[in-house]
Amino acid sequence: MLQIALLSFPLAFLWVTLSNETSVASFAVGYVVSAAIVTLVRGNEEVNISITRLPLQLWWLAVYIADLLVEILLSGLDVAWRVLHPKLLINPGIVPVDTQDDTHNQFITALSIHWITVTPGEMVVDFQEDERCTMLVHCLDVDASRPKLDKAQAERLRLIRRILDDRN
Repeated sequence: MLQIALLSFPLAFLWVTLSNETSVASFAVGYVVSAAIVTLVRGNEEVNISITRLPLQLWWLAVYIADLLVEILLSGLDVAWRVLHPKLLINPGIVPVDTQDDTHNQFITALSIHWITVTPGEMVVDFQEDERCTMLVHCLDVDASRPKLDKAQAERLRLIRRILDDRN
């Protein structure tokens, strides 16, 4: 219970910062919401959060979000260029992508699927829970996307594992 109370403080301060409302009431609301989030996340056995590792985990979360925002921007520009080009430079199709996660961690898989789906030009349309855990990704240009998808998934997996401090 003490850990939940302590872990909620940084998130409550983040709440106040992002809401741009610096008041005790805003902090109280942020603290209650943060405590609920921390309670739910700590109940998930796949997520490893502790006070001693929290600063580093928050750093890796910030890196993850920054990389995601850059990827969204670059992918959006690429999609706009392809769609606005007079020759409509697209070659749509579906590419299988291995999650590369030997632990079959559902949280890691969900974050990987989220990353791919929110970036313009690619979207996970199906997921096969076989021995490899394969995501089926629809791409606007299969030839351009196929070579980079596995490398990008390896980078995503590395960042997610650092956020979760997964020691497997």
